[in-house]
Amino acid sequence: MCDLASSWSSIRGPGNAARAVAARTSSIRRERRDMGVVIYILLTVAIFALLGLVQKLVERL
Repeated sequence: MCDLASSWSSIRGPGNAARAVAARTSSIRRERRDMGVVIYILLTVAIFALLGLVQKLVERL
């Protein structure tokens, strides 16, 4: 049988804490990168929509 105290002590430790922090940091970086992609796409769509409106206004002149 697995002793609960020994399994808990194997989970706790300086190496595991560092891994947990690194995983959390990696997760935050991934979220920021994903959010950056979304912002880039939205800005691109907005710019092309604006260019389309400008083109229509110029054609009316």
